[in-house]
Amino acid sequence: MEQIETILSVVVMGRSLVTAKYQLADTLQQCGYLSAGLAYYRYTRYLFVHIIRHNICKANKILRGMYEIESGLLKDCFISLDLKEILRVQNNVSRDKEQGFIWVLNTYVFFIPDYNFQLLEQDEYKL
Repeated sequence: MEQIETILSVVVMGRSLVTAKYQLADTLQQCGYLSAGLAYYRYTRYLFVHIIRHNICKANKILRGMYEIESGLLKDCFISLDLKEILRVQNNVSRDKEQGFIWVLNTYVFFIPDYNFQLLEQDEYKL
């Protein structure tokens, strides 16, 4: 708590400092990574890898109708993704005015596995 107070004292003073100190400590505790003994950096990397894997699974669902992918097949699935075909399927299903829908897919995160898929496989990014 003293470290939090020292850091906050640069921008917050008086009674507000006490409130801010406990509010920040509570917010950090609610995030959950501290109680798991994880550093913020490691937890953030874990979340980012999780988001990438989730979007690979969503892309697979759009293309092949199946969300779940075995861990050992994730790389092969990613390599076989056809982003133009995904867009075509998304455009087709979104045109139906009564039953159409839009999948939200973040393809930007695919830059990471495209650059180096091993970044998703490292044990340090698993909880």
